[in-house]
Amino acid sequence: MKWGITAMKSKTSLVSGAILLNDCKSYAWVGVVYLFGLLFTVPTNLYFMYHNSLNNINSYINYSRVLAFDGVSAFFVMVVPVLAGLLLLRYLQSGKAADMMHSLPVKRETLYHTHILAGLIILFIPLLVTALVTWIMVARLPINLSGQDVMVWLGLGMLMNLLLFMTSVAVGMITGMSSVQGVLSYILLLLPTGLSFLIFYNLQIFTYGFAADYYASKIEISPLLRMVEFWHYPIQTEEIIAYLLICILLYGLGRYLYQRRHLERAGDALTFDILYPLFKYGAALCGMLLLGIYFYEQLGSLAWTYFAYFLGSLLAYLLVAILYKKSIYVFDLKTLKGYGIFAVTMVVLIIALQFDFAGYEKKIPALDEIESVYLDNNFYALTYKGEQGVHSSQYEYGEIPYPPAQPIYKDKDNIERIHTLQENIIANCDQDKAVLANNRHASYQRISLAYTLKNGKHFYRQYAFAPSKYDRYMAAIYESREYKDYHHEILRVSPADVNLIEIQVHQVNRTVNISDPEQIQAAVKILQNEVLDQSYAEMTDHREPWAYISVYTNDRHVVYLSWYKSFTDFENWLKVNGQHNLARINPERDLSCAVIIKNIREPEEQGTKTRPTRTNQQLLNEWEKVAGNIKITAPHQLEECLQKFVRDEKQDYRILFVLKNGNVFDGYLAEKDLPESV
Repeated sequence: MKWGITAMKSKTSLVSGAILLNDCKSYAWVGVVYLFGLLFTVPTNLYFMYHNSLNNINSYINYSRVLAFDGVSAFFVMVVPVLAGLLLLRYLQSGKAADMMHSLPVKRETLYHTHILAGLIILFIPLLVTALVTWIMVARLPINLSGQDVMVWLGLGMLMNLLLFMTSVAVGMITGMSSVQGVLSYILLLLPTGLSFLIFYNLQIFTYGFAADYYASKIEISPLLRMVEFWHYPIQTEEIIAYLLICILLYGLGRYLYQRRHLERAGDALTFDILYPLFKYGAALCGMLLLGIYFYEQLGSLAWTYFAYFLGSLLAYLLVAILYKKSIYVFDLKTLKGYGIFAVTMVVLIIALQFDFAGYEKKIPALDEIESVYLDNNFYALTYKGEQGVHSSQYEYGEIPYPPAQPIYKDKDNIERIHTLQENIIANCDQDKAVLANNRHASYQRISLAYTLKNGKHFYRQYAFAPSKYDRYMAAIYESREYKDYHHEILRVSPADVNLIEIQVHQVNRTVNISDPEQIQAAVKILQNEVLDQSYAEMTDHREPWAYISVYTNDRHVVYLSWYKSFTDFENWLKVNGQHNLARINPERDLSCAVIIKNIREPEEQGTKTRPTRTNQQLLNEWEKVAGNIKITAPHQLEECLQKFVRDEKQDYRILFVLKNGNVFDGYLAEKDLPESV
């Protein structure tokens, strides 16, 4: 009678104490390993950092980085919760173990709750102990962290552990193999982000103008990828709520599936037949998109991309069929018919994209509907989020992460110019699309557009086309004051706020400093005028700059710009102030000679081979042995070459400059740019 009462209670209880104790005993080693891993990556690492920085600055940046979920700590947090789910549900993947467990006088619901509670105990106790040890260390040692920082780490750790563990549990209900459970858990965690990326970048192949980079930048669905960003971009309240709701959903889904799972499906890849079509067609789609974009990026050929679509989808489809049927004999009529349906569907979809039946490629907002336009060569400035998780006051001088200026044009003339530019791109859409699709590795000019319409809607496009093809439309935009204000930070600096200007001549490792307040103000004003006077041709000039300029402001910020060879007023100002000879390479002062040889471009497969390291003298000797080489020493000829040389390896000639200190640097020259005497 007494035994019967105990059994009755165990049947109606939410948790079985005996099974909970057995789980904790059996898998305590997981918690111990997890604890040691966390103690090593958090408090121990903090102590080492404190000990090694006793005589240095006690940096919040360095200490707070230890509490970030990246590196080794991310590995433990990503692996252990999924492993706990695998181990606690391992009995479901073995027929005998499942029969034995379910022969106990315990309801499935009780078993489910007990294993979940055991998993949370195994995962949360190491987190709590680590947080306690870290909090004591922060309180006892002069470490530049607070108890709140530790509590945030603990809260995020528990949230991520719960999410990964519940994912592993839910996946364990739909498969009868532990190996498949582990793989599917990570696939499920990465699938929303990964599949979205694949779809976006494959759409870009067939839909000219599709803004894949913009849409991809907005995807932060995967908790695994989001977790390693917490230090840079702190988690938001809505994210926490979303993750908790997902955990509740996974809990309910796992419970529902456990109640309906057949024990005899242990050892099967899928325990519910209704999921088989979803898995086989989903795998075929992912395999198709993954191999397709890989071939397109590597080979740049549309024909190879089509072949990759076929190969990737077929292999993935057959792999799922083999796993499901546990046999390699899957080449039956039913299987091939199923793949045929998938293949025909994909062919129809690709044809629809190719011929743009939806009119996506030709669509453009009406000019009177546009409020403003973002225009740049990428969407970085538009999607930039900044280093929100760190304190800018902790950065060293010049390292403050200032957000980039967003080139959003509101001037009516510029909006009309951009609209006209896009109209011409659309007019040549078919031609540009064909060239891009079959020559992926060619050099292209790229622009990214984001219209903000007066009704509040947005319109995004991204184009790639042959360099200089639309220069006559781009020139007026690039030469406008609005464009230059956005793209040249020097125009947004007040000369009175600058305390130092450095001119770095990299080839000779020389720096010229301008620290006199009057000279600084004069130099900044001249540089600003040089930028404002630049023509589109000068902006797109590929000649190597004379030097690189760093402008240091009073608010610990640095503005970088190049001393272009078109900046003649700045060069003349340096001459007047007696700093010209040091601020750039001087033929008489710095160069001994230059050697010019014909540029014989090697085949691509040879050009990619690793070449042995050579000394400067060996390199000079090689050039001097080349038949037909031209050696020049006259300062005026060297000056001509310095004025004209570029880094573009497609030019007719190569040039090697030899410095008087024995060092060398090289570049390229077009035939028209050779010195007249040569």
